[in-house]
Amino acid sequence: MINSPVLSKRLATLCQLISEKTIFADIGTDHGYLCVAYIQQRKGLKAYACDVNARALKQAENTLIKYQCQNVELQLMDGLSQLADDVKEIVIAGMGFDTIKTILEKDKVILPKLNKIIIQCNKNNDKLKKFITYLGLYINEHHIVIENNIAYEILVISGKNVKNKKLQDNENYIEYLDYHINKIKLITNYDKIPHLYQRLIQLEKKKVRKQLKLLHQNIDYDDIQTQSKLISEQIMALDVYKNAKCIALFSSKESEFDTQYLLRESLPNKKIVFPKITDTMEFYLYGEMEKNEYGILEPKNTTKIDANAIDVMIVPCLGYNIAGYRIGYGKGYYDKYLSNTNVVTILPALKQYEVSFTPEKTDIKMNLIIKSEKEKQ
Repeated sequence: MINSPVLSKRLATLCQLISEKTIFADIGTDHGYLCVAYIQQRKGLKAYACDVNARALKQAENTLIKYQCQNVELQLMDGLSQLADDVKEIVIAGMGFDTIKTILEKDKVILPKLNKIIIQCNKNNDKLKKFITYLGLYINEHHIVIENNIAYEILVISGKNVKNKKLQDNENYIEYLDYHINKIKLITNYDKIPHLYQRLIQLEKKKVRKQLKLLHQNIDYDDIQTQSKLISEQIMALDVYKNAKCIALFSSKESEFDTQYLLRESLPNKKIVFPKITDTMEFYLYGEMEKNEYGILEPKNTTKIDANAIDVMIVPCLGYNIAGYRIGYGKGYYDKYLSNTNVVTILPALKQYEVSFTPEKTDIKMNLIIKSEKEKQ
């Protein structure tokens, strides 16, 4: 039995991202290991080990001989200039941004013809993402690999927009955030350097958001309903709520505070509005509802209500801290809207979602936090 090369975690991930039974080219081949593993493990039809350096190709040739691997062709070439016509997918990995940019830009007419382009850039991934957009290509998958205390980002791109996996969905996302958080904390007096400290706050908040999303996936629905009813009773007992003429609610997900109690009790004697998302968030009278692109119910054909006409707003959240700041779903719609209005904000605080985090400058503090269990005086 012929052995397969033992791949690093990074190379193993790259290998798994190449489609089965296709033809791919490894641009800047890493000793040919990726090509051999693909042929042996992923039922590859053919692979090209490509490099501008003849010595690298000689090393790849030795690897092919060692593992008795056929269906791999060695190709001495610069970038993508002589890419074989039968290549369907390519991998560009282990290089810096400038090198990858040069490869992509020089032969950009080839890129839309490929089914998949898998890129792992060693540095400046933010620049790479912007450049990919500039080329008119789409990032369809975003993966992260942590190996030897190094975080590797891997992008899967193509000429078609078929998004199916974001970095935030990756199982290693929290580990990835910890990696960058710890890098900042190693810098002397990082908390005295404004841009570093703000970046740290953003990263820690992203980590808490991810943890909360996982928590929301494992909730006791009956408990959510019990808390929602208790919180609703307290809200309706508030003078500010009793005196309000216009109340803003939101369409609840199963893991969130259920606004149906407030809607049912308040609809007969108050004007009720719900948010509607376009490029921004606006509020419309409650009426016929339809699902938006996020699967959330919103008003369909009703009247838009000016922000100054809303007296009280019940604000949703993934989580909140004891100081009255909330963590939303990351779009920033509520914080942007509330920055231009003086509406009284009430946060219905489910007990399992209280967390500790430092708010960003753009975060809006809630006027009232109402919990299912009253605070002891």
